[in-house]
Amino acid sequence: MQAGIAALNTWSANFLVVAQQADNDDSVWSGWGGIVFVICIVAIVATVILVLIWQVSKTAQSRRAAAVTAAQDEAYRKLAEQSALAQERVAADLAMLNTTVTELRERVASIEKMMREVE
Repeated sequence: MQAGIAALNTWSANFLVVAQQADNDDSVWSGWGGIVFVICIVAIVATVILVLIWQVSKTAQSRRAAAVTAAQDEAYRKLAEQSALAQERVAADLAMLNTTVTELRERVASIEKMMREVE
């Protein structure tokens, strides 16, 4: 316990000496002025580093989002192409069926005509 009190007294004495030197010294950067200056520089550097890290992460996030969007756009484009090809095939098949039905109607009409003549 006494060792703790002695350490506290030593620290207090050192603090008072530094404070007294700062009061007696004419230079702004001696004593606490230098400490405040260093702390401000460290804070500015830390802020710049944090902003850089944040910007890099946001840029990476934007690139990932753009890559996902590009992949989705490519998938939709392929789907649209496949859909267009399927529609062309269906249209061709429908035209062929239309001609086949027309031919069948003509044949049925001719068979009906023959059946009437036979009666």
